[in-house]
Amino acid sequence: EGVEVETPGLTECKFWGFGSDGTVGANKSAIKIIGDHTDMYAQAYFDYDSKKSGGVTMSHLRFGKNPINLPYLVTEPQFVACHRQSYVHEYDLIRGIKKGGTFLLNCTWSPEELNEHLPAKLRRQIAEKELNFYIINAAKIASEIGLGGRINMVTQAAFFKLTEIIPVDDAVKYLKESVVTSYGKKGQNIVDMNNAAIDQGVNALVKVDVPADWKNAVDEGGHAVKPGCESCPSFVQNIAQPINAQAGYDLPVSTFAGYEDGTLPAGTAKFEKRGPALFVPKWLPENCIQCNQCSFVCPHATIRPILATEAEVSAAPEHFDTIPALGAKDLQFRIAVSPLDCLGCGNCVDICPAPKGKA
Repeated sequence: EGVEVETPGLTECKFWGFGSDGTVGANKSAIKIIGDHTDMYAQAYFDYDSKKSGGVTMSHLRFGKNPINLPYLVTEPQFVACHRQSYVHEYDLIRGIKKGGTFLLNCTWSPEELNEHLPAKLRRQIAEKELNFYIINAAKIASEIGLGGRINMVTQAAFFKLTEIIPVDDAVKYLKESVVTSYGKKGQNIVDMNNAAIDQGVNALVKVDVPADWKNAVDEGGHAVKPGCESCPSFVQNIAQPINAQAGYDLPVSTFAGYEDGTLPAGTAKFEKRGPALFVPKWLPENCIQCNQCSFVCPHATIRPILATEAEVSAAPEHFDTIPALGAKDLQFRIAVSPLDCLGCGNCVDICPAPKGKA
């Protein structure tokens, strides 16, 4: 599993964030608050994906009454928070968590929908480890307040409420002071929005009653490889996917036989379907003027304009909506969006010039 030395009175936490959602910055503020306003020692280490914005971030936090000299990652946390719901399918989020620990999941699902959306392995782990399982819809709160994808203050307030390191009223006060320090120069409006996020985050937690049958949960189909990648090259299945899933250290050296010179196949990113966006654009053909600017501006080639013949349209799957193509005789036009590649940046909506309303 990793290096773990039992240290009395030490609390260890791990946070899974999404590059640019504010998780790392909020955890830096949290560790400063704990260090400055308690008699505890504190340590924080932040592990980034090379994708930066839009990639995965892992925050490793430790605090306790004694000096901390532990120069390695947290492998047996008491508290784990996942700030991106798509991660439940991507990573082994609660690997090594202590029995009876706490797991906080930011998601748009209701407690009744968890059985359908959480993979069997995660449900089994939650039940077997007898975790205190909470969910919070931070994306909805942040969006309503006007913070967009910046969910950090909502989830940070929830963290302090759950861990009770500091009395929650004091934690709220310190968080609001940190908001002034971090965002004061951006105007009172930004400060007020972040303060509202803190207030709502404290009260938005939902405790999930874990069903007893989660201990026996089994995924239908039992995929040995990532669903949809049965035809991927062996390099992708055996090397790229485990590494992307943060399980690269589990691979034996023999896995890399054939790549001793350090060269790796090119063009494998096309197989990485992460589906990280909370909101994905939908094409509205009745408004579209076929300018293709949405495709041009999309940073991840998620949006593609398509020209199709009548024969192709008639043989197309359901929901393959088309409109007559402008300037191309006898052809049909459509905008195709790949939800698994989209990162939800909204550039397509911003650029759309359709006079009838956004397309």
